[in-house]
Amino acid sequence: MASLKYLTSEQKKFWDENGFIKLTNLFSQEEIEEMSLAYDDIFARRQREMDGIDGST
Repeated sequence: MASLKYLTSEQKKFWDENGFIKLTNLFSQEEIEEMSLAYDDIFARRQREMDGIDGST
């Protein structure tokens, strides 16, 4: 597990109780858009594979 030494006490408590925390402004809008496009590509490719049209058959 990653180090939790930079979390506030409140964040640490929330993490312990819920297993996640919300971090605001962690990524720039440009980075978010880039990740979104990458995930869209991954999910579309996976869907094509599941539909049997991945190009390998």
